[in-house]
Amino acid sequence: MSGRTAGLLLWAVASLALPVPGRCESPVSIAITGEPTRPGENRLKNADLSGHEGQERVPEWQFTTAMPGNFDRGWVEAGRSGSGCLHLKAHSDRMSGYWWQDAPVKPGERLMVRCWIRTAGGRNLLYLTGMAKPASGQPYAFDQRAMISSLKSFWLAPEWINPRYLRGPDPEEWLLLQKVVEIPGGMAVLRVHIGAYFLQGELWADDFYVGLPQMEVTVTARSVARGAAGEIRRVEVLGIGGPALLDSGELPAGTRQWQHTLAGLDAGEALLVRVTTADGKKVESGPFPPPAPAG
Repeated sequence: MSGRTAGLLLWAVASLALPVPGRCESPVSIAITGEPTRPGENRLKNADLSGHEGQERVPEWQFTTAMPGNFDRGWVEAGRSGSGCLHLKAHSDRMSGYWWQDAPVKPGERLMVRCWIRTAGGRNLLYLTGMAKPASGQPYAFDQRAMISSLKSFWLAPEWINPRYLRGPDPEEWLLLQKVVEIPGGMAVLRVHIGAYFLQGELWADDFYVGLPQMEVTVTARSVARGAAGEIRRVEVLGIGGPALLDSGELPAGTRQWQHTLAGLDAGEALLVRVTTADGKKVESGPFPPPAPAG
């Protein structure tokens, strides 16, 4: 190994590798899931990406980039909820590339835009664009973004660094990218992009939605510890910065699993779940929806 390679390797380990956390197990597992209240009103077509095996071109979806040779793309059998999903692999950081589709919108609407992705590295961008033409004033470009980044595809992996020590989500985990947007005056079309933003990496995208910004959220709390440490005594669902949404009250002794669905929640408002166990320990999960840093 040359001195330069050794130096780069030590730098990468110091700056990218995650510390090994101490072992600290929660007595309660909390799961929060949310789906659109009116899935049938989705403005996008072929949003669940069902059944397009072996196709580079996917019905209703188009691909755009200034450097086509930098990307592998198509439909693959690796869907979150159906038979398949969109796939995109960026071979370098030299250019961005996006799958996209247009959704009809009306000025003044407040809409939820979301999709689920898996990522094996890169900057994965949900990119919303359009042209606003207000009755008074100059036209301007509408631009809203949400991004999830991962260093799992860093150039020293996997030969020099095991990818599990690099910052980024588990490549097998589906993650929610979501934005709530207000449509400006004079805008009739919202273009929804999902893709790679100037970084080597790989992503899979499925279950897109553009529509009413309301969700049905299901909260499940389950004991994973024995005795009083695992018994669930109380569950609270709290609006972050707002009122409490639900308080289970004192639950019967011996409760080890609890589930409830809240309907009609505003997708633009984050919530927090707090579980109190029989021995007084408080376990929290949130915020939900999970925040994504702006692009």
